[in-house]
Amino acid sequence: MTEKSWLNSLIYGLVVFLLSVLFMVNLPSLKTTQQTHQLDNWQLIRGIPNYFNTAVDSNSKLRDFFIRAKHDFQYQYLGEKRFPIVLRGKDGWLYYTGERNMDDYQNAFPISDDELMQIYVNLEGLNRRLAARGKLLLVVIAPSRETIYPEWLPSGTEKVGDNDRLDALMTYMEQYGGKTRILDMREVLWEAKKDHPLLYFKTDTHWNQYGAFFAYQEICKAIQTSPGYEDFVCKGWDDYTIEYIPYSGDMVKLMPTNLTIEEMVPN
Repeated sequence: MTEKSWLNSLIYGLVVFLLSVLFMVNLPSLKTTQQTHQLDNWQLIRGIPNYFNTAVDSNSKLRDFFIRAKHDFQYQYLGEKRFPIVLRGKDGWLYYTGERNMDDYQNAFPISDDELMQIYVNLEGLNRRLAARGKLLLVVIAPSRETIYPEWLPSGTEKVGDNDRLDALMTYMEQYGGKTRILDMREVLWEAKKDHPLLYFKTDTHWNQYGAFFAYQEICKAIQTSPGYEDFVCKGWDDYTIEYIPYSGDMVKLMPTNLTIEEMVPN
C-alpha cells in the first residue's frame, strides 16, 4: 500500500470511528415495548453502519458536508487529481470530465458518417432558410480548454486517436460543397496564446474576456466580409479598460469543495 492510500485509509477509519461514537449516543431506542428484551452489544455495534448510512442518506446537508470534507482533504493534502466530474491539472487548472468531455478531446470516439451527414443536412437547411429571408448565418465553434491548453493536463490524458471530430466536420462540409460559414476558432486562439495572457479560466469551463474578445474579432471580420455587411462596426482593444479581479469558477462548484480556490481574471 502506498503512503498516500495508507494515509487516506487511516483518515477514513478515524472519521468512521468518531462518527460511530457520536451516533451511538443518539441511537434510537431498539425496544418497542417494555417486554422486548435488549439486544446484546454485538448486535448494537453491528447496526451502527446501517444507522449511519441511513442518517447520512436521509440528510442532504449532512451528506454534502461529508462529500465536501472528503474532497477538501483529498485536494489539499493528498494531491488527488480525479474527482467525480473534475480533473485536476497542473498549476491550478481544473478540467471538466462530465458528458464524455475528455473522450472528445482524446479522440476516443470518432464521429460517424451518419452523424456528419445529419449535421450537414441540418446546417445547410438552416442556412438556406435564413438566406431566403436575407439573414446571415455564422456557426461559431468554441474550442474546449484542453484543446487550447493541453499542456496543463495531468499525465494519462494523452490523445488515443487521430480522428478529430471537428476536423472531420470541416472536411466533410468542404468535400460536399457546404455553403454554411463555420468559424473554427482553434488556430486563432493557438496563435493568440503565444503573446497574450491566459484566454481561458483555470477554474471554469469557459474562455475568459481575452479569449472571448479574440473570438469576437473573428466574428466581426466574418460579418464585415459578408455582402451587405461591409459597414458593420467592431470595437477594438482601445475601447476597453482591463482590470483583474479574484474569481472562482464552475469547476470549484462541481468538485464540490469548501476550499477557496480562486484565480485573478480579466474583467
